[in-house]
Amino acid sequence: MMCLSKHWDPESSIYSELRPFDNSRPPGIPNEFHDTVEKAIHDLNVFVRGNVSGLNEGKVIPNMSPDICIVNFYSETGRIGLHQDKDESEKSIKKGLPVVSFSIGNSAEFNYGETQAEDEAK
Repeated sequence: MMCLSKHWDPESSIYSELRPFDNSRPPGIPNEFHDTVEKAIHDLNVFVRGNVSGLNEGKVIPNMSPDICIVNFYSETGRIGLHQDKDESEKSIKKGLPVVSFSIGNSAEFNYGETQAEDEAK
């Protein structure tokens, strides 16, 4: 795992400006990642507006720029088990700001669900 912009400690679920193991600031998020997020949000909103009838403006994802990026490296057989990204603030959740995931390199399957039952995930 590598953190960009802010450090995240998976054991304590705490975000910090400095890494505790060397007291240095994590590297910044590359401009290409910001551009990719901006394009993904734009493309999603264009798709949703064209395919969801009766949509009000509040239901699209607002433009945003990521403030933290967690990069995970996996081997060919690596995987991450069922988990919840639940450290977002109540304010960001109410605004509809997403956790954005990208797979770079090999393809990856992302399952999403409302419950912790893996067999109910889509």
